[in-house]
Amino acid sequence: MEGFLEGVKNFFKINFLPPKRMNWGYPVFLMSVGLITSHLLRLVVFRADVPFSPTSLVFNALYVPFLTLISLIIPAVALSSTDRKLTASGICGEFTGVGPLILGLVSGIPLSLVYSSCHNFSSYLLLRFGGKMVFPEYMCYNTDPSKMTTLLEILTQNAIPAIGLCLFFTGLLYTVLSGSNKILGTAVIVVLFGLYSLNLVDLPGTILTGLWLIILRDRTGNIFAPFLALLAKAGTDIAITSILSKVDITTLQTYSDIHSTVFYCSVPAIFVAFILFALLKSSLDDFDFTYKSDLLGRTEEEDPEEKKQNGEPFFKGLNPALITGLMIIIVLWVLLITA
Repeated sequence: MEGFLEGVKNFFKINFLPPKRMNWGYPVFLMSVGLITSHLLRLVVFRADVPFSPTSLVFNALYVPFLTLISLIIPAVALSSTDRKLTASGICGEFTGVGPLILGLVSGIPLSLVYSSCHNFSSYLLLRFGGKMVFPEYMCYNTDPSKMTTLLEILTQNAIPAIGLCLFFTGLLYTVLSGSNKILGTAVIVVLFGLYSLNLVDLPGTILTGLWLIILRDRTGNIFAPFLALLAKAGTDIAITSILSKVDITTLQTYSDIHSTVFYCSVPAIFVAFILFALLKSSLDDFDFTYKSDLLGRTEEEDPEEKKQNGEPFFKGLNPALITGLMIIIVLWVLLITA
């Protein structure tokens, strides 16, 4: 009996305590623990019959920063000291100049266009073929147009989450998976980025946003450009409301409630956005090539040993901690869809 208990203890110690060499499965596990903890806390709060709704700005101004802190920021900061590769500077990257930051900031404009357009199309398709609207797990419905409430909403619903998203996904996970196959590593991060959102209607827009953030991280060499892109996206959402607004999913009963003029704006917006993305990516590629070249213009050659181990970081992340974390996230998604 003692041997069995010792074996169980060792199993949990090996698989559910921070590993000496960090893998991407363990951060996902901590992220999922943060998600389920905040979800349960939310249930407890509203069982107590509080005087505000779960979609109010008052509640979300407290809840979303707390969620971001325990599921993204704390895991990223805590795990940055477990591996010599995962220092604060290693996760955040290096400052590569003002130019890449400006490109990241400008890219928030097409990000907003794509995200809003995808929201409109997804809302239509979800009602058309799903028969009902699946509301996001975290939804802030602010009806007060005053400057103070708008500023509070941007700070708590955009700026603080952007810090967590960039630290965790474009910082910690990107650094851990940097030695893996680039396509495989990008796919892992983007899928997890979408799963974290717990937002079915905006999942296509979230996936595209995650993909662009990883491109920014890879080309600019730091997490500051992705952060600025998310901030610019939030600002653009407000600035273009009169031109391209997202349909209000709380007022929709059927797909016929979505006016056709919404699509007349969304289709051109997507085309414009992808043209802008192509131009920005071309500039980022040129910068990346120039920055990584030496004075004679020769690009850095890949380390043979690193090339030999290409893909190893991905497979090291396939462990019990990852499976447990994914199971928690799947349960949350099932509860979201079936609610």
